[in-house]
Amino acid sequence: MLTLLRDLRNLRRSIALPAAASTGSLAIRHVDCGSCNGCEHELTLVSSPVVDMARYGLGIVASPRHADVLLVTGPVTTRMHAALLTA
Repeated sequence: MLTLLRDLRNLRRSIALPAAASTGSLAIRHVDCGSCNGCEHELTLVSSPVVDMARYGLGIVASPRHADVLLVTGPVTTRMHAALLTA
């Protein structure tokens, strides 16, 4: 999971995303498309005080409108395909 955090940080730098107005962190919206819940367990562990992804400048937001990145887990089903394209 730390590799994912490093890759997201490098992606943010490579596409030159502007920093958020107040915190300068990367806002992530998690979208579950029918995964086996393994990724959700990893996200829970990364959000725990042991790893604390906020110290790497990453945070989970509740709405795609506030997100800089959509983190899609699981296979994209035909029912989720159109919804992901509009988000």
